[in-house]
Amino acid sequence: PDGSSVKLNENSELSFKPFAWIISRSVVFEGEAFFEVTKGSKFSVESKNGTTSVLGTSFNINSRTNNYTVFCKTGKVLVSNLQSNTVLTPNQQASVGKNGSLINTVALENTVLQWINGLLSFQNNTLEQVFEELEKTYNISISVSRKVDLYATYSGIFTLPNDATEALSIICISNDLEFDQTSPSAFSISKK
Repeated sequence: PDGSSVKLNENSELSFKPFAWIISRSVVFEGEAFFEVTKGSKFSVESKNGTTSVLGTSFNINSRTNNYTVFCKTGKVLVSNLQSNTVLTPNQQASVGKNGSLINTVALENTVLQWINGLLSFQNNTLEQVFEELEKTYNISISVSRKVDLYATYSGIFTLPNDATEALSIICISNDLEFDQTSPSAFSISKK
């Protein structure tokens, strides 16, 4: 209602109460989205993993399963969860660490916001996070052998392939892994 806009990535949900908007600019969100907030009173994005509050800015949130990452494109963003809170300025990113506290890093806009342009982008994501993102993007199931180190990281940007086999090929080759397609929507990953 205030002219703010949001671009939702696949498998993302956003809801708000239009009649309460005048009192509180607040939305409930899960998934990944890029927000451009019109200046005004406090604007809050609440998810099960944390809350992001701003006055007028643009930012990206990825709140899926155990992942919670917020990237600030313009302005300032306050990010909070049960363990801690932090303020981000342009090109800063906060994500939840292993102990639940927020960790600030510098991030490049052209890697974080690639999904808007139909690109798949990972920047030091764990293989576990990469496989979870592929499951959501392609609506598939991925099982991983115990010998695969899911905490190993992967970085890469590529055009969003038409099917999961192309994406898995790119990721597996660079991590010395291989995959088998066990059904049209299920894959098994193992060490070579």
